[in-house]
Amino acid sequence: AHLMIAIARSWGIPTRYVSGYLNPTDPSGAPTPSNATHAWVECRLPELGWVGFDPTNQSFAGQGGKVHIAVGRDYRDVSPTRGVLQGGGESHLEVDVRIAPHT
Repeated sequence: AHLMIAIARSWGIPTRYVSGYLNPTDPSGAPTPSNATHAWVECRLPELGWVGFDPTNQSFAGQGGKVHIAVGRDYRDVSPTRGVLQGGGESHLEVDVRIAPHT
């Protein structure tokens, strides 16, 4: 995503970094696990507006069901957690995300 952003911006195309989750489809409609965030790119194209591209999966971001969480210039603008740890000790972060259709 960052490479595509750099190339598009060098061509003068307004571009933003989008962070979220992939929404794997489950035919039963049951919640599906998504344990890691995913990133894709949105470019502002004349006459079309913001169009999403997923360079990792070689697809348009509108394909494959993606859940937007945050939008920014790059990863630093949209990191899901941020903080400062001073002194000794340990930390552990565990994430469990379930995606289900809105009813």
